[in-house]
Amino acid sequence: MLTDHLRRFKEAVCEAAGREVVFGTDTYPPSFSLLVGHNYLESLTWSGYTSPLISHAEIFILATFASNADLFCRWNSGLEETDALQLVYWLYGYDHLGLPQTLEALGVGTPDLEMRFEKLYDIVALELWRARLYNDGSIPSYPVIKGATWPKETVQRLVQTTNEIGHDGIIYQGTESILDYPGV
Repeated sequence: MLTDHLRRFKEAVCEAAGREVVFGTDTYPPSFSLLVGHNYLESLTWSGYTSPLISHAEIFILATFASNADLFCRWNSGLEETDALQLVYWLYGYDHLGLPQTLEALGVGTPDLEMRFEKLYDIVALELWRARLYNDGSIPSYPVIKGATWPKETVQRLVQTTNEIGHDGIIYQGTESILDYPGV
């Protein structure tokens, strides 16, 4: 659904401009994209680039885990929270990362979660790998990561991982974690 609407939007822009226009969009984290109607492979046929939006790890990834686990528990009153989280991690291919075993430990909605989340690098790096696999290289890929509120060491590791994987660049949301501004 999303991909079709974005393709039609791009076609309308090009028609209105009377020429081809470079057009791309943020994309959902790959592990979740098909479940929300975003088909990466289809978007390669019309988009000028992919831009995996993995800068909001709490909202797109951790909150999805928490809400899915909560939903599973409400659907089955005998299901333990720990088991529901394990099922969710398995469903999205995160079961090997050793993520928190309770919703409270997951910490969604707590202040500065991403700054202190022990597995932030692991979950973002996993999405970087999957984004590179989904984009076959026929169009550029510029993942979006936070360069402002994530720990500097995490950002530096993610930059290195992004380069090693073969993305074409990075779009930073802020740069305070990676650049020093004298006098600021």
